[in-house]
Amino acid sequence: MADRRLALLLVAAIGLTGCSESGDQPAAAPAPSLSPSASASASVSASASTQPDDPARDLTDAAARLADETARVRVAVTGQLTLTGVLDPRAQAALVKVDMGSVDDGAQAEVRKIGTDMWIRLRGPVPTMLGGTGDWMHLAAADLPAESSFNILPGGDPAGIRTMVAAMTGIKRTGPHGFAGTVDLARSPKYSAETLKALGARASFVPFTATTDAQGRLVALTVDLASIASGAGQLTTRFSDFGVTVDVEPPPADATTEVPSELKSVIDTA
Repeated sequence: MADRRLALLLVAAIGLTGCSESGDQPAAAPAPSLSPSASASASVSASASTQPDDPARDLTDAAARLADETARVRVAVTGQLTLTGVLDPRAQAALVKVDMGSVDDGAQAEVRKIGTDMWIRLRGPVPTMLGGTGDWMHLAAADLPAESSFNILPGGDPAGIRTMVAAMTGIKRTGPHGFAGTVDLARSPKYSAETLKALGARASFVPFTATTDAQGRLVALTVDLASIASGAGQLTTRFSDFGVTVDVEPPPADATTEVPSELKSVIDTA
């Protein structure tokens, strides 16, 4: 039972984003990015040929490139939670659906983000019990605390990947596009003191593997949570379909309410 509870704590802390930075920064540009050009790819190759091998630097750069263009994202925790959607970091726009599975009695969530505005729709037994009607709820992105899982583009960081990479140690290269090492969960704002205390020293050495593409972008990241908490599964984040159109519309005004206080606290701490 203790292992199961710890596994759920880990999955709940992951929420929608895995790990996230604090604060929502203004968009650098209002329009979606274009797919990288051949010259960008050549620049990556040229840079790699003139600099000494540094896996940590290369993985950090690969994560940073995700903020430059639109992409499709899929985040999954084995048997626990699945998130799918499209993100436009530069325009601060996102359209995401989440199936919380066994984490929250099968609850589902939809999230739309346009600039500084967000809309969330929650469905399932727990949201209903807390007064949710299944309608869209509006809130200002700036009102979300740093630790909220609904902060889906923290500082323009898709799925909080940059913060995850910043918490990595012992990064080594496993192939032309492969990396491995460990993640220190204690360096992430997503994990509570309770969770970190339960994990002990294990929290600082969670194995991961990562893959980049020919353009030097991070396209896959797997964190092996099961190695430190039985039943927690693997957290896998994948990016694909770069340059995809991200067209997000606000929900109809007559089907939208402000977030009720009973659910605001849940959203803040989810």
